[in-house]
Amino acid sequence: MNENPAREREFSTSQAAEILDVSTRTLYRWVENGEIQYARTGTGRYLFPESELKKILEERKRRGLDRINDVVVSTVRKKEVVYLRELQVSLEDLFTHEDVTDTCEMLLNSGALKTESWEGNRWYFPSTSEWTEVEGRAGEKKQLMDIYVNHPRDYTRRGVVYDDYSEMLVEDALIKTGYVVLSKNSHYFNGKEYHQEEERRPGRKRDLDYIAYLRSKDRYIGIQIKNRLEYPRMDDVHLLLDICRTLDLVPLLVTRLSHPRIYSVFSAVRGAVIQTKRYFLKPPFPRDAFEKITRELHIPLGVYQWVPEFLISDFEEVKAKL
Repeated sequence: MNENPAREREFSTSQAAEILDVSTRTLYRWVENGEIQYARTGTGRYLFPESELKKILEERKRRGLDRINDVVVSTVRKKEVVYLRELQVSLEDLFTHEDVTDTCEMLLNSGALKTESWEGNRWYFPSTSEWTEVEGRAGEKKQLMDIYVNHPRDYTRRGVVYDDYSEMLVEDALIKTGYVVLSKNSHYFNGKEYHQEEERRPGRKRDLDYIAYLRSKDRYIGIQIKNRLEYPRMDDVHLLLDICRTLDLVPLLVTRLSHPRIYSVFSAVRGAVIQTKRYFLKPPFPRDAFEKITRELHIPLGVYQWVPEFLISDFEEVKAKL
């Protein structure tokens, strides 16, 4: 008589969060995004199998997340006080922005860090300090932040208005690498027009920044530019893909930085992603502020009079892949 195999051990949400060293909020986000396997009880509670938790722990170790707590704490101590975006960008070569945010939440819960909501930003500082001790330094950083945040973004050249200076740099890179720019701010192409059924979000465009033609590959490209410090929102990514699918275009996203999962999305539709790694701002920009922002805050600003060579190389590389 064969015996039934032993049932795999399962853990509740709070138990799984403790084992993985993440917050329950993070665990729920993983569930919503389909990033973790789970079961449901008759009352709707989540249960997470032991094998799944082991797999995630191994993956986090591979990505270096087993040491993220120490890295975040040491970085905050070195900087004395940091606002969240500064911390995310400072560590983005090691960890995703969301991993840094989740870690800060865990470190707050454990008492390893302190936080303060001040001047519209979330600030973190060592548990050995008081806010009054670091408020002055936070004020200095806030002044630097205001300089790059409030720097004018629009640009006009030869009567053409660009909503963001980065659009002009991308246009020049396209031309220099052999693309033919067919239209700007367009949702219409080759007899097809894009319409989105959902109600429009205030301030949001429903068009492509550029439509370009690559003669050497006989490809028509739909291009969207996201010149931000944060990752592009997934709804913006899906909008780009939806427009290109409707207009029969190859999607190309140009962004300062993207979440790793974005690459698989574009690979599946034979599109491409260009990461500039720089937050483009139009000249002139105060040199002393530029040096402090890049050196002290580690915000990667890029102020260029002409299109930089690395951006031209990026478009050449995409051209070879398409």
